Amino acid sequence: MRVTTKMMIGNVGRDLFRNTEKLSAANQKVASQKEIAKASDNPLGMGRILDYRKTISTIDQYQENIAQGKAWLEFTESTLDLVSTLLSEAREVASGEHSLSPSAEDITQGGDAASHPISISIPLPEAVTVGVAQFQADYAAGSGTWSISNGLAQYPTAQISGDADGFSVDLDNDGKTDIAATADGSLSADASVSFDLRSLTTEAEQVKGLYDQIMGLANTRLGSSYIFAGHQTGSPPYSRDADYNITYSGDDGGISRIMGASETVQINATGNEIFNKNEDVFSILKDLIDGLDANDEAVINAQTEKLQNAMVQVNNVRIKGGPKLTRLETTDNYWTNYSQHVQEALSATEDADMATAILELKAQETAYETALSAAARVIQKSLVNFLS
Repeated sequence: MRVTTKMMIGNVGRDLFRNTEKLSAANQKVASQKEIAKASDNPLGMGRILDYRKTISTIDQYQENIAQGKAWLEFTESTLDLVSTLLSEAREVASGEHSLSPSAEDITQGGDAASHPISISIPLPEAVTVGVAQFQADYAAGSGTWSISNGLAQYPTAQISGDADGFSVDLDNDGKTDIAATADGSLSADASVSFDLRSLTTEAEQVKGLYDQIMGLANTRLGSSYIFAGHQTGSPPYSRDADYNITYSGDDGGISRIMGASETVQINATGNEIFNKNEDVFSILKDLIDGLDANDEAVINAQTEKLQNAMVQVNNVRIKGGPKLTRLETTDNYWTNYSQHVQEALSATEDADMATAILELKAQETAYETALSAAARVIQKSLVNFLS
């Protein structure tokens, strides 16, 4: 059989093409660091890779759900802790002596010494050094005199003077006013600091402030969601009128997060569960406000036990959140460990052994260069050979 030049050129070309394909594949493996880059490389291996990736994606979603649940529960806990503290303050007001401050108008008019003795506690600014954080002065409407009951232990010669419109204090008895308060709601100290004299408010005003603070906490929002509104997370669940009658606009819907193939956990507590279940927190506070405004001891005292029960009601919701948070954290740790094992399996299937891949690339480069050299030696004829 005669071997023609055309046949040799064809064989050399096919050999070079095969070597080029092998070199390209080896180069692609090193560049991508992947053993399997497409399904045709290893169909069974690619099937396992897709399963591993789906599993990892599912775990990532579970962990994102868990993170959302933890944030919601932790935020709920911190909010209800503040609610419990404010209810405790309201209970202290209800269980204390209730013959305290009248309104600022009563102070201006002098009040009644028998039923309205005035006690003012003022948080002192740092500019006034008296050794304590509070200064307290008591006003007897009948005699029209003020007396110091707390805050000036370091100033035994301090002098206080004034009437129903306010008072002034000379700490070091040098004839100069160091602290001054007026019934219009202002305090000055060392003639350099002025701020609202909130302690001139009545106990009823104090409870109104607690009411509004608790309502603000009941309307707490995490991101764009009101956390105590049930399913109605897009709008504030609580509002009140001028008479402190409350309206709940939420519902009793539960919000859950999926944290496993068949595992869910409810992360929210509704306003009804927290504030309206057995004791109506806002109704209790309204009754306390009404009692304080009317100086009705029976009504005021009746709220003490109710406020204690309301605190228990709030704390019971907090107790439920603890096990849920623990469960979420335990599940999160499980998925973290499981994801690591799946990642390792994916890497073992998909990733190339770089040492082996580099050696293979070098071998293919050498084979390709050798093939080129052989082809150059085999195909040496020129156009002159064909013309001769």
